[in-house]
Amino acid sequence: MTSRPENLAVRNGKLTPCPATPNCVSSQSPPADTEHFVKAMPYAIPEELLRQKILEVLNETPRTEFVTASNDYIHVESTTLLLRFTDDFELYIDSREKLLHFRSASRVGRSDFRANRERVESFKKKLLRTLTESNMSATDND
Repeated sequence: MTSRPENLAVRNGKLTPCPATPNCVSSQSPPADTEHFVKAMPYAIPEELLRQKILEVLNETPRTEFVTASNDYIHVESTTLLLRFTDDFELYIDSREKLLHFRSASRVGRSDFRANRERVESFKKKLLRTLTESNMSATDND
């Protein structure tokens, strides 16, 4: 297992930028950076309720371990199925902009074969499903 990066967190409303390597995606990357950019998720429910639903989805996600879970920031470690690599998945609830931001990055290697992008997109779908089942609204502009 590789050591946990020390630079992960939200600082001044921003997640740590992705490195130049293609094994990271972030909703705070510039949209023109198609290699790294993923869309943030707008939301229209109270932050505490959103946080509760996020935690529900993450708790049901296999090979996921919590590192940090504060009011507006969640960091989990996800272990890949085959090679058992550890990736970092971060979520930031931006209450000012009403956006849920994402960052998912591999700790080792250069390419991730789209694993981080798929992790974010899969999470967004599961969260939307959970909100819909609870008769809550959130929008995803995919």
